[in-house]
Amino acid sequence: MSNSIRFEKMQHLGNDFIVFWLRDLLPDYLDLFTQRWPNFLKLVQELCKSKYGVGGDGVIILFDYELVKAYNLNLFLAYFNNDHNAQIGFCLINSDGTLAQVSGNGVLCSIPVILTNLPGLKSPLSLVTVNRAIEIDFTNLAQAKVSLAIPEFKAKLIPVQTKLDQIYFTQLNFSGQEMIATCVNIGNPHCVVEIKDLDLNNYSQIDKLANLAKTIQSDSIFHDGVNVEFVKVVNEHELTMYVVERGVGPTLACGSGACACVVTMIRAGLVKDFAQVNMLGGKVKIEWLGKELDSVKIIGQAKKIFTGYIELNEFFAKL
Repeated sequence: MSNSIRFEKMQHLGNDFIVFWLRDLLPDYLDLFTQRWPNFLKLVQELCKSKYGVGGDGVIILFDYELVKAYNLNLFLAYFNNDHNAQIGFCLINSDGTLAQVSGNGVLCSIPVILTNLPGLKSPLSLVTVNRAIEIDFTNLAQAKVSLAIPEFKAKLIPVQTKLDQIYFTQLNFSGQEMIATCVNIGNPHCVVEIKDLDLNNYSQIDKLANLAKTIQSDSIFHDGVNVEFVKVVNEHELTMYVVERGVGPTLACGSGACACVVTMIRAGLVKDFAQVNMLGGKVKIEWLGKELDSVKIIGQAKKIFTGYIELNEFFAKL
């Protein structure tokens, strides 16, 4: 058994991930993805601890169809049901050990790792997550464009447990607190709340919003959890956003959350076609043409923090 396993520590706008190429884990750790998957989810929690592990908002596992077919890994073979011709599978596990559906920043962080392992790959790249196929245009490596998802506003498909067809600028009550919210699915569920005086430098306000987000996330209407975004419209091409992600907590940035805010405000007529979204971790450009079947696109460039090697058995000893 290999003594150390390679990983890449990647970040985009301060949203950071530990990225594994599955081939590096096989065959030595094959049982992690068959008999010991719950143990691996616990391992993710240890790895993501900043003081005791590598630190990160989550762990990403990248794999190709031929590899998972050769090892009969049904867990990952199911990803390719979305697209049998997809080149790469993308599995994201949050820092709390829960499986995520997608992450715009996570996908951007995967692109350099994929191109390092498959140097001859041509743009566009077809990538599959647990629930959808994603197209990535990396013709311009400095600004890769990810077609993340077709926005879904129907409540039952987000999902939101309600009798309403949509939650769109709707007044809701969360533990006695009234607010106007919009819910949308961008490959994962989001609850967007407009805060007209949002100030990312107002730490007292940010603390209150973090607590408010926890109240929203604990509500029973979000039985699959929800990402919460507080957003201010600066002008028709600029937004400011603060995010609290499900399974992670407050983060410096969220790609799908930025998408959720932009499509919400485009639909409301407050933003036109594209917008820069300012977050604690930096800014990102989001595009959406506003038509029913148009995919929302996130544009950015992830950066490698470092390449590292870890002794997995030492982490398992702590479980």
